[in-house]
Amino acid sequence: MIVFITGANRGIGLYQTKYFLADGDTVIATYRDEAEAAELFALQKEHEDRCHTVQGDITADADVEGFKTFAEGLVPAIDILVNNAGIDIEQANPGIEEVGIDLLEHVFSVNTLGTVRVCKALLPLIRKSIQSTRGLIANTTSGLASMSNPVMMTRYGYMMSKVSINMLSRGMAFEFGENGPTVVAWSPGWVQTRLGTPAATYTLDEGGRGNVTTLKSITANQSGKVIDMSGEEWSF
Repeated sequence: MIVFITGANRGIGLYQTKYFLADGDTVIATYRDEAEAAELFALQKEHEDRCHTVQGDITADADVEGFKTFAEGLVPAIDILVNNAGIDIEQANPGIEEVGIDLLEHVFSVNTLGTVRVCKALLPLIRKSIQSTRGLIANTTSGLASMSNPVMMTRYGYMMSKVSINMLSRGMAFEFGENGPTVVAWSPGWVQTRLGTPAATYTLDEGGRGNVTTLKSITANQSGKVIDMSGEEWSF
């Protein structure tokens, strides 16, 4: 398979890249900060014929168009797009009177609009996939975005931006119907990343392996669903 992963220089994106490569897949992996991409570059060196890296910021139109141009020069199609890049910068759980509008706008610009921007740019290549999914788009969400689970914190920007990812995924699945790509809201699990913290349930290797195995198992009839690393479908 040919896989495109955003935000692949560290955390779960890096370990998704690692295990797709271990399976023999080709990966195009994006990174924003070269100073934090040493482990990704090491994977590229180890798998130089199948691991390709491209620098860019998903909030910048020109950078995302650069992703498209880069991919078009390398591969005939994209079989799986993992919109992994995202931020969570509200660790202190601010009250609504304290949360800054500029902070909310920044989180939305990355988590929501950045995801939309990447989908729009790469759809022509995704539509060329010959997989049974007709190309899979996995937009990263979180259990904190569930409207049916108890609310446990007040990280407003992160939670609201991930709720919007759920609706984006449902809307795209509805738009594409039975003839277009499969689109899911993808919950990668609570993994020991910088965002997930060392208290998380899964190690990076467990998360990376589990993510890749389940992403490859998703079928076209699951389009529009929220799916987690175990393959379980969640309610919104």
